[in-house]
Amino acid sequence: MLLGSHGGDIVLMNTFDPRELTVLREGKGKGGSITSMWVPPVYMPNYGTAAVQISNVHSGAAGARLWATSHDMQLCVYDLEKSHRSVVHDTGDWDHWYTCVGGSIDGRFILAGDCKGSVSVVDPRKGRASTIL
Repeated sequence: MLLGSHGGDIVLMNTFDPRELTVLREGKGKGGSITSMWVPPVYMPNYGTAAVQISNVHSGAAGARLWATSHDMQLCVYDLEKSHRSVVHDTGDWDHWYTCVGGSIDGRFILAGDCKGSVSVVDPRKGRASTIL
């Protein structure tokens, strides 16, 4: 299970032994509270449906990505293999932050909702956000 902390840490918890925690990404502390996370699904032919790539996140496999929103006004994508964070969009306004994130099953479009009731769509290939609602 993935957990986002108040200080912005991203932690992987072993559900069979909840005391076993792996910090995937250290947070920035004050103001970095994770408000939402989304792991893009991958297609698993054995199951015939899309399945979340948590096993890829745990093993550090290529392509293990995580999208997160936070109180620091940012929508970010984390490359967990390289331990790298890229800011995709920053509102630049402490009274305007993202509260949730999700995306299309193929990962081509990311949606982010904000504290003002707007929804933005992000094309991760171009790194641009456009408000749609």
